Amino acid sequence: MKIPNLHRSLKNDITRLQLLNIHDQLERLPGATEPRKAIVGTTLEYLDSLMGDASTDRELALVVASGYIKMGDLLGSPLNPNLGDTPGALKSYTKALAVLKPMDGFGATLRQFTALEHIGSLHQEAGKLKDAGAAYRDAMAVAKKIE
Repeated sequence: MKIPNLHRSLKNDITRLQLLNIHDQLERLPGATEPRKAIVGTTLEYLDSLMGDASTDRELALVVASGYIKMGDLLGSPLNPNLGDTPGALKSYTKALAVLKPMDGFGATLRQFTALEHIGSLHQEAGKLKDAGAAYRDAMAVAKKIE
């Protein structure tokens, strides 16, 4: 394995670990809201720093998009325990879509569908049914690409 590929692989592995392990351990710990906010904030900064590399590295782009979706869920998804930051969640889902926009293939399409479906849920929970409907229609259009 060449050094650049090893570096890329390590970066992807570290990103996955950071996104999944630490926050999930704190999620159910009473009184851990502030540490959770700090972890989410740090993770979002880290994801933002990877955006340049993600534009030229498909695997990293998928990891970054998944990270933004996860952070959106943690910030404000009505489907999960969250930090109550609906605008932050919407921004995170939107960033995931931006990363995925130039991509095709099953992995990218599935993440696009997920981000759009979660945006629809945010709007639905906020009573913005027109916006929710638009997001759900967009999600269904993306889902048709899978067939």
